[in-house]
Amino acid sequence: DGTLIDYKVVEKNVPAGYEAKYEKDGTGKFIITNTNVEKTEVSVTKKWVGPVKDSIIVELRKVGSNDVIQEYELKASDNWTHKFTNLPKYENDGTEIEYQVVEKSVASGYISAIEGTMQDGFTITNTNVEKVEVSVTKKWVGPAKDSVIVELKKAGSDTVIQEHELKANENWSYEFTGLDKYEVDGTLIDYKVVEKNVPAGY
Repeated sequence: DGTLIDYKVVEKNVPAGYEAKYEKDGTGKFIITNTNVEKTEVSVTKKWVGPVKDSIIVELRKVGSNDVIQEYELKASDNWTHKFTNLPKYENDGTEIEYQVVEKSVASGYISAIEGTMQDGFTITNTNVEKVEVSVTKKWVGPAKDSVIVELKKAGSDTVIQEHELKANENWSYEFTGLDKYEVDGTLIDYKVVEKNVPAGY
């Protein structure tokens, strides 16, 4: 009847993991574009060495890029774990995308370390590095001796952490410095100072 026939071209078997897009350019040439639609996921877990904060923000980025793809607020109610899902697996050129996680703002008094892989998941460990000082002064009621040795211990423990010889030329005073403020579980450390050997007659 003279009607113009409209032909189309269809890819018979689109490869698994791809989707086909059909277009026709201005000359009538058919263009079939296959785009990989495979997805991947990246998991992240937070660990604390020291007191636990309320939450942290983790950012998902491509390795070598500062562009934030997604971010998530990790909290205790999530068991400090999250999984970024439905992420493109490949770049347009077919290169597999490498993702990384970054802690947005490390809490004051902490250092952050990231371990793991995309396949096994990442672990961000925040370790408290806050320090304290403990000062001690020796007083005499009676004749002063040449010196005394004092020991620094944790309350409830007999393990000597440090010791120092107190003398008159130091005004019988000393300060133990650079001491951890918290235990690994976040408990505040209670230090004590003990005289090693009380002089005879005192």
